[in-house]
Amino acid sequence: MQLTLEGKFQSSLLDWYSKNARILPWRTNPSLYKTVVSEFMLQQTQVKAVLPYFDRWMRLFPNFKVLSEANESTVLMAWSGLGYYARAKCLHECARVFVKTPIDSYQGWLNCKGIGDYTAAAIASIAFNEAVAVVDGNVIRVLCRLLNITEPFKTKDAALKIIRPIANQFLSKTDPGKYNEALMELGAIVCTKQKPCCEDCPVKSCCKSCQNDTVHLCPCFVQVKRTRCKMQRYWIRDTDTFLLEPSTVGKVFRNTPQGLLELPAMTFRRMSVLGLGELIFIGKRSIGTKDFIEQIYIPRKKINLQSLILLPEFSNCVRVTFDQRQHLAFTGPHKRWIAKLLQ
Repeated sequence: MQLTLEGKFQSSLLDWYSKNARILPWRTNPSLYKTVVSEFMLQQTQVKAVLPYFDRWMRLFPNFKVLSEANESTVLMAWSGLGYYARAKCLHECARVFVKTPIDSYQGWLNCKGIGDYTAAAIASIAFNEAVAVVDGNVIRVLCRLLNITEPFKTKDAALKIIRPIANQFLSKTDPGKYNEALMELGAIVCTKQKPCCEDCPVKSCCKSCQNDTVHLCPCFVQVKRTRCKMQRYWIRDTDTFLLEPSTVGKVFRNTPQGLLELPAMTFRRMSVLGLGELIFIGKRSIGTKDFIEQIYIPRKKINLQSLILLPEFSNCVRVTFDQRQHLAFTGPHKRWIAKLLQ
């Protein structure tokens, strides 16, 4: 009996995955909790960046109950440096909900705060083998190339509207969890955005863009205009302490909560006390469609930190020792920049 395109694709993909799946900590002795934590951490973050955080997280919060009982500052501290901190708060809230009422379905997880269609589908299919398709950037790319879809998408939501029915059409109804993992794995290590390994692809005989030499055209997104922004900050320190303040980017970017620490922003009122100072470091980071250049200045005059934080202009700043920074929750870029400044 000749297989359909869907059947041939499923068979080749699952056979490849059974022999080539990466050994990852959430796949070793898998559990619902490991799946949930890993899916939250892997949102918009690469596997290699997640690995050390996942291991530390599991030591600190080995199950839903322990996580639900932790205070938010401890949770944010454990997440510090991983970025998109709203994920940590939503994961914390999900643990509290789960302890009261266990969740065992796609719809149940979709009803949780901070969980969208992709994460709910991944959890339900991997942990409960529920037949729901996952659709993320990797899946969009693989299926667009598979079917040679070259028409440009204006947004990711527009791509999801087209690709989600296709993803459900190709989904293995008998082994949806393994199939979803295999499809995401293929996009992550073979059918990559840049320099895809078409010669090593297990489904190249099914791939229409490979046959038409149009792999580089799939998928196509309309280019989004990016905005460049500048910020000035102070690096204020003495022998063994320095100043920090709660992050102000949370007021601009919805995914970053208040309470995370960063270097103090330069304001006109603070400049009246410290002056402009000397530029010593330039940091760059991107959040959404905004590219930030953050210039960090050191005051030229000698500063008494204890007196400085008593002034109204610096009342929200905290004075911390160099050793204390290991136990504080920073935004990722500032954590790296402070380490460089301390060198």
